[in-house]
Amino acid sequence: MGKIGIVGLGAMGSGMAVNLATKIKDVMVFDVRPEACEAAVKAGAVRAEKIEDMAACDPILIMVNTGNQANDVLKTLSACTDQKKGLTVAVMSTVSRKQIREIADSYKANGIEVVDAPVSGGPLLAQLGAISIMMGGTEKQLEKLRPAFEAVGRIIFRMGEVGQGEAMKLVHN
Repeated sequence: MGKIGIVGLGAMGSGMAVNLATKIKDVMVFDVRPEACEAAVKAGAVRAEKIEDMAACDPILIMVNTGNQANDVLKTLSACTDQKKGLTVAVMSTVSRKQIREIADSYKANGIEVVDAPVSGGPLLAQLGAISIMMGGTEKQLEKLRPAFEAVGRIIFRMGEVGQGEAMKLVHN
C-alpha cells in the first residue's frame, strides 16, 4: 500500500484524516480550506499544496459535499495520474447511485477505479474512528482500501457492485 490520501476535511473528513494519520502514518490530506488540514497535520499527515499533489497517493478517499465536487476532484486527478499505474479512489460522500456509477464508468479508461463507500455515524464517530462504511465495489478493491477503512471505521460492509453502497446508505437513512 502506498501513501493514503484524503480529500475533503470537513465535519466528517477531519476526524477521518486524524485517524488515518495516527494509525497509518503515511497520509496526505487536501482541503480547499488549508486551515481544515491543521489537526491532521498535527497528527502526522502531510498537507498537499494543491489537488494535483494527491496523485502521489493510492488509494485516495474523497469526502466532499456533493457528487459534482467528487467528480471535479477526479477530473483533476485524472489529468495527472499514470494510466498504467492506476489508482483506486473511494467516494465516501453520499451521492446518488446513478451518479456514482456514471463517475466510476467515466474514469475507468484513465486507469482510475472508483468505488462508492458512503459512511454512517456522524462527526463524533468519525473522530473516534468508529463510523460504518457501506462499500460498492469488488473484493479486490476492498482489500486495497481495507487498511484505510479500518483506520477510520469500525464496521465495513461490502454491498456488491459500484452503486450498491449508496443504495444501502439510502435504505439505512
